[in-house]
Amino acid sequence: MSDRKPYEKPAVMSSVPLTQLEKEKFMKDHCSDPHENLCWLDLETTGTDPLKDAILELGITITTSNLDPVASFSWVMRPSRNIRITEIDPFVWKMHQDNNLWNESLSSDMKLDEVAVAAAKFIEHHKAKGSPLCGSTISFDRNFLKVQVPELLQVLHYRNIDVSTLKNVMATHFPKVAPFDKPKGNHRVLDDLKLSIAEHKYYLQLIEDGECRR
Repeated sequence: MSDRKPYEKPAVMSSVPLTQLEKEKFMKDHCSDPHENLCWLDLETTGTDPLKDAILELGITITTSNLDPVASFSWVMRPSRNIRITEIDPFVWKMHQDNNLWNESLSSDMKLDEVAVAAAKFIEHHKAKGSPLCGSTISFDRNFLKVQVPELLQVLHYRNIDVSTLKNVMATHFPKVAPFDKPKGNHRVLDDLKLSIAEHKYYLQLIEDGECRR
């Protein structure tokens, strides 16, 4: 007789809203690295290429699994790479001039490796170690961290929660659902994180309310 166990249908979350205790049990039973809170992260950089562009600002917001805010902090650092102004896209240069980030970065005493240590401690202190990396187009931020400060990724899960993906899924598969009316941000990390979390909440609420089935 074979020792192979009979096929068991994978567990799935019910469409009936779960209590907080049920959510926590599901996460513990079915996630490879349970965590209490979520880590939302955003970077401001001098461009889009992690091999040549510099990180200027890093921001983190910790929330509960219900997206209630727990704590936020941001760090402005000296450019993580030696970069000439002529190498920066004029649009990006003007953007960081207008929001004063460039001047703050040049006058900062913090370096990227110091920020990474502080950020990792912040994540662990607020019980988000092992969290997926959360944000908008978060693969952009993960790529920069992977190239320039990979040690920070060691306290986070390799999975992502990407608001931009959720937005695209809604637009592609449920085109009748009204998109999130996103106000214009100032391209500073904490402000952008607030908008990302608000957008994520918006789409989750539509799903919970059954708007996607109408």
